[in-house]
Amino acid sequence: STFSFTLRYARQNSPAPSAPKLVTAISGPSEIASGLRVLLAEDNPVNQMVGVKQLKKLGCVVDVVKNGLEAVEAWQKGKYQAILMDCEMPELNGYEAARKIRELETAQNMSPVRIIAMTAHAMQGDRERCLAAGMNDYVARPVESKALKEALGKVPAA
Repeated sequence: STFSFTLRYARQNSPAPSAPKLVTAISGPSEIASGLRVLLAEDNPVNQMVGVKQLKKLGCVVDVVKNGLEAVEAWQKGKYQAILMDCEMPELNGYEAARKIRELETAQNMSPVRIIAMTAHAMQGDRERCLAAGMNDYVARPVESKALKEALGKVPAA
Protein backbone atom coordinates (compact mmCIF):
# COMPACT_ATOMS: atom_id res chain seq x y z
CA SER A 1 0.00 0.00 0.00
CA THR A 2 1.13 3.51 -0.67
CA PHE A 3 -0.26 6.44 1.26
CA SER A 4 0.15 10.14 0.65
CA PHE A 5 -0.88 13.16 2.63
CA THR A 6 -0.48 16.92 2.62
CA LEU A 7 0.38 19.01 5.64
CA ARG A 8 -0.34 22.71 5.78
CA TYR A 9 1.60 24.73 8.30
CA ALA A 10 2.79 28.26 8.92
CA ARG A 11 6.27 29.20 10.09
CA GLN A 12 6.58 29.94 13.75
CA ASN A 13 8.47 33.03 14.99
CA SER A 14 8.55 34.69 11.59
CA PRO A 15 8.41 38.51 11.45
CA ALA A 16 5.56 38.64 8.92
CA PRO A 17 2.82 36.08 8.35
CA SER A 18 3.48 33.99 5.29
CA ALA A 19 1.35 31.75 3.19
CA PRO A 20 1.09 28.18 4.47
CA LYS A 21 3.63 25.82 2.96
CA LEU A 22 2.69 22.44 1.54
CA VAL A 23 4.60 19.29 2.36
CA THR A 24 3.70 16.03 0.69
CA ALA A 25 5.01 12.75 2.01
CA ILE A 26 4.60 9.34 0.47
CA SER A 27 5.14 6.18 2.43
CA GLY A 28 5.85 3.05 0.47
CA PRO A 29 8.44 0.29 0.56
CA SER A 30 11.27 0.72 3.01
CA GLU A 31 14.40 2.23 1.47
CA ILE A 32 16.45 -0.09 3.68
CA ALA A 33 14.97 -3.27 2.22
CA SER A 34 13.97 -2.08 -1.24
CA GLY A 35 15.17 -4.57 -3.84
CA LEU A 36 16.76 -6.84 -1.22
CA ARG A 37 16.82 -10.48 -2.38
CA VAL A 38 15.49 -12.61 0.47
CA LEU A 39 15.00 -16.36 0.80
CA LEU A 40 12.17 -17.30 3.17
CA ALA A 41 12.62 -20.83 4.56
CA GLU A 42 9.29 -21.74 6.17
CA ASP A 43 7.23 -24.94 6.14
CA ASN A 44 3.90 -23.53 7.33
CA PRO A 45 1.75 -22.16 4.45
CA VAL A 46 0.12 -19.47 6.62
CA ASN A 47 3.50 -18.28 7.91
CA GLN A 48 4.79 -18.31 4.32
CA MET A 49 1.93 -16.06 3.22
CA VAL A 50 2.39 -13.66 6.14
CA GLY A 51 6.18 -13.57 5.69
CA VAL A 52 5.95 -12.91 1.95
CA LYS A 53 3.44 -10.08 2.50
CA GLN A 54 5.63 -8.46 5.16
CA LEU A 55 8.76 -8.75 3.04
CA LYS A 56 7.11 -7.45 -0.13
CA LYS A 57 5.64 -4.55 1.83
CA LEU A 58 9.23 -3.65 2.76
CA GLY A 59 10.20 -3.80 -0.93
CA CYS A 60 12.03 -7.15 -0.87
CA VAL A 61 12.21 -9.66 -3.69
CA VAL A 62 11.22 -12.97 -2.07
CA ASP A 63 11.63 -16.67 -2.86
CA VAL A 64 10.08 -19.31 -0.60
CA VAL A 65 11.22 -22.84 0.28
CA LYS A 66 9.53 -25.25 2.67
CA ASN A 67 12.42 -27.00 4.43
CA GLY A 68 16.08 -26.72 5.34
CA LEU A 69 17.32 -28.90 2.46
CA GLU A 70 15.54 -26.69 -0.04
CA ALA A 71 16.97 -23.63 1.72
CA VAL A 72 20.54 -24.86 1.27
CA GLU A 73 19.88 -25.77 -2.39
CA ALA A 74 18.20 -22.43 -3.15
CA TRP A 75 21.02 -20.53 -1.43
CA GLN A 76 23.56 -22.37 -3.61
CA LYS A 77 21.66 -21.45 -6.79
CA GLY A 78 20.54 -17.91 -5.96
CA LYS A 79 22.22 -14.72 -4.94
CA TYR A 80 20.39 -13.92 -1.74
CA GLN A 81 21.38 -11.08 0.54
CA ALA A 82 19.41 -12.50 3.47
CA ILE A 83 17.71 -15.71 4.55
CA LEU A 84 14.79 -15.72 6.96
CA MET A 85 15.03 -19.16 8.51
CA ASP A 86 12.38 -20.98 10.48
CA CYS A 87 14.07 -23.17 13.08
CA GLU A 88 11.67 -26.14 13.08
CA MET A 89 11.20 -27.56 9.58
CA PRO A 90 11.06 -31.07 8.12
CA GLU A 91 13.95 -32.70 6.25
CA LEU A 92 16.58 -30.41 7.76
CA ASN A 93 15.77 -27.94 10.51
CA GLY A 94 16.83 -24.31 10.42
CA TYR A 95 19.72 -24.79 12.82
CA GLU A 96 21.28 -27.51 10.69
CA ALA A 97 20.56 -25.63 7.46
CA ALA A 98 22.37 -22.56 8.84
CA ARG A 99 25.34 -24.71 9.89
CA LYS A 100 25.48 -26.31 6.42
CA ILE A 101 25.40 -22.92 4.69
CA ARG A 102 28.22 -21.66 6.95
CA GLU A 103 30.29 -24.78 6.18
CA LEU A 104 29.81 -24.28 2.43
CA GLU A 105 30.67 -20.57 2.66
CA THR A 106 33.90 -21.41 4.49
CA ALA A 107 34.82 -24.21 2.08
CA GLN A 108 34.17 -21.98 -0.95
CA ASN A 109 35.72 -18.84 0.61
CA MET A 110 32.44 -16.91 0.19
CA SER A 111 31.16 -13.86 2.02
CA PRO A 112 28.58 -14.91 4.59
CA VAL A 113 24.91 -14.38 3.81
CA ARG A 114 22.89 -12.81 6.61
CA ILE A 115 20.71 -15.49 8.21
CA ILE A 116 17.88 -14.29 10.41
CA ALA A 117 15.97 -16.77 12.57
CA MET A 118 12.23 -16.19 12.32
CA THR A 119 10.63 -18.43 14.88
CA ALA A 120 8.02 -18.80 17.59
CA HIS A 121 10.77 -19.95 19.96
CA ALA A 122 11.09 -16.98 22.28
CA MET A 123 12.26 -18.60 25.50
CA GLN A 124 15.49 -17.76 27.29
CA GLY A 125 18.36 -19.40 25.42
CA ASP A 126 16.60 -19.68 22.04
CA ARG A 127 18.33 -16.60 20.63
CA GLU A 128 21.70 -17.95 21.77
CA ARG A 129 20.96 -21.33 20.17
CA CYS A 130 20.23 -19.59 16.84
CA LEU A 131 23.44 -17.55 17.03
CA ALA A 132 25.44 -20.66 17.96
CA ALA A 133 24.10 -22.37 14.82
CA GLY A 134 25.56 -19.57 12.69
CA MET A 135 22.55 -17.29 12.35
CA ASN A 136 23.20 -13.56 12.59
CA ASP A 137 19.97 -12.34 14.09
CA TYR A 138 16.67 -13.43 15.57
CA VAL A 139 13.09 -12.19 15.29
CA ALA A 140 10.33 -13.83 17.31
CA ARG A 141 6.83 -14.56 16.02
CA PRO A 142 4.51 -12.94 15.64
CA VAL A 143 7.01 -10.80 13.74
CA GLU A 144 6.45 -7.08 13.99
CA SER A 145 7.27 -5.09 10.88
CA LYS A 146 9.55 -2.83 12.90
CA ALA A 147 11.64 -5.80 14.12
CA LEU A 148 11.82 -7.27 10.62
CA LYS A 149 12.83 -3.93 9.13
CA GLU A 150 15.51 -3.52 11.81
CA ALA A 151 16.91 -7.01 11.16
CA LEU A 152 16.96 -6.46 7.39
CA GLY A 153 18.55 -3.03 7.90
CA LYS A 154 21.69 -4.84 9.07
CA VAL A 155 22.12 -6.62 5.73
CA PRO A 156 25.25 -5.32 3.98
CA ALA A 157 24.65 -3.48 0.73
CA ALA A 158 25.20 -5.58 -2.36
